[in-house]
Amino acid sequence: MIGFLNERSLEEYGDWYASLALFLKAAQQLLEVGSLLFKDSRFFSRPDTIRRFNAIAFPREFPKDQRALVRQLVFGSQYYNCWVPGRLSIETENYACADPALNLLDESLSEAAERKLSHAGEVVSVLSAPGSAFHDKRLVTVSKLSSGQAVELRNASSVEAVTEWIVSERGYYDPDSQSAPRDFQTVLLKAHNRFRVTAKRDRGFSRRVFEEIATGRLYYVDEGHVGHSAHLEVFSATGEHLGKADINTGELDPGGRVNGRRLKL
Repeated sequence: MIGFLNERSLEEYGDWYASLALFLKAAQQLLEVGSLLFKDSRFFSRPDTIRRFNAIAFPREFPKDQRALVRQLVFGSQYYNCWVPGRLSIETENYACADPALNLLDESLSEAAERKLSHAGEVVSVLSAPGSAFHDKRLVTVSKLSSGQAVELRNASSVEAVTEWIVSERGYYDPDSQSAPRDFQTVLLKAHNRFRVTAKRDRGFSRRVFEEIATGRLYYVDEGHVGHSAHLEVFSATGEHLGKADINTGELDPGGRVNGRRLKL
């Protein structure tokens, strides 16, 4: 999976705090599943961009513990690498975006489209600023004007949309795996209308704890069981152990209940 930071969505957009917070959270999730992430470092090195970053987004808005991460996102390569040195698009080639209607020249949307045209089987997506002209677009169509070729790029402007990407592309769990399932390989993230993530983590392996919205029950992946024995641990809202559950359906097996066991956070 390849993701491009869509700098065009930032140019006319005022709330850089929300945008950079999304780009940081998206990078942390996507890199965890082996995605390649790119940006146009030329955009972020422009004097007007630096002034805007310092005046609007930094340091007033971000908590102190996030400021170094955000600065790395914008000016470093820990999260997003610059695509320009290994570019596939030609600097003078014209492209166009259908909705919103834009002419594109030598920018990330152009490169993303060329990557997709050159590797049709590759999953190429773009990350756009929330609230921008791209925010409600699940797909962005970009055309290469010289050939008339057009591609559809998946677009995300929320953490929820990024999670959907990960689930759709990396959601299968191999029952012969020698490691425990990731959250996105289980019902906990696949059934986003049924479960929501909490701020809690289990004490043993620091796995995220999810709440079943309808019942208040608490679930997390048991890190100690892999492959065919992989399962979720289930607790009541007050922390009593209720049993284990299937990673794909969340169906509770009360036979796995351990008397006296409580959720340790």
